Amino acid sequence: MKSTVKSLLLAAVFVLPSVRAHGHITSWIINGKHNPGYTPYWPAEQGPTAERPTDNLDEGWADYWSPIVACGGMSAPNSVLTWDVQAGSTITAKWDEWDWGHRGPVLEYMAACPSSGCTGVNAWDLDWFKISHAGWDGREFASERITRGLTWDFKIPAEIAPGHYLIRHEIIAMHRPNEPQPYPVCFQANVKSSGNVRPTDTVRFPAAYNQNDDFKRFNLYWGSDFNKFTPPGPAVYDFKRATPAPAPAPAPAPTNSPKPSPPAAKPSPSTGNLDEPVLLAPGPAGHCKRRRKRVVRDFH
Repeated sequence: MKSTVKSLLLAAVFVLPSVRAHGHITSWIINGKHNPGYTPYWPAEQGPTAERPTDNLDEGWADYWSPIVACGGMSAPNSVLTWDVQAGSTITAKWDEWDWGHRGPVLEYMAACPSSGCTGVNAWDLDWFKISHAGWDGREFASERITRGLTWDFKIPAEIAPGHYLIRHEIIAMHRPNEPQPYPVCFQANVKSSGNVRPTDTVRFPAAYNQNDDFKRFNLYWGSDFNKFTPPGPAVYDFKRATPAPAPAPAPAPTNSPKPSPPAAKPSPSTGNLDEPVLLAPGPAGHCKRRRKRVVRDFH
């Protein structure tokens, strides 16, 4: 009897975090102004936006081994706007919802686009540098703060050189052991700045996830040391110690770069120190239920 009860409790652990949907960004607060985000079900309700559209209707997550994870989609339509952003300013991402059980780190990256802008440029062809990240702070994961207030603030480096950039905000949900779910969101920006730093320590997606890759095996329920958790990818770029760099070579042309083929097969997850109770969840363990939700406009 005790064994049966324990099995049921373990199964519930993997089912409960999947009851609610994930979320989308309803608006970005930039220079004090609310700008509309993107929702895949009713994009017209939000209006014109600089946010790149997601190709995944299952509430926005992308496989970490796919090039799509660069910005959550393969689309870079001409209809996407570009917002002016002041270097040194704080940007606020406003989510419509985020489930507490989808715990994990929050990260931000930037990538320089051609001088003509980011429109039509494939995100997986760009060189990305990390501007901030937050993981376990000794009490909770960064995503839990989003659950409480549905907002996340991050700062654009004051030292960065002016120009066109993709700005990337991401939550990584680790509620499914060995199968983390990145939720990347990007928007196109024209950064106004008197700085002159162009980062050279860059990565591309999905290869960035091969650095500090413990998140692929991290278990929120047993066996993993929270205090040793490090957000994936490179270190946050140190603009204070950076040497001003010459202008970069032209970025990839926006039109002729082919779209990547879907991955042939999902990589085999590492079992790490997990035990058989992971298989006790009914149905596909931890599958997230798609939920369509009409988003109330939140940009004034």
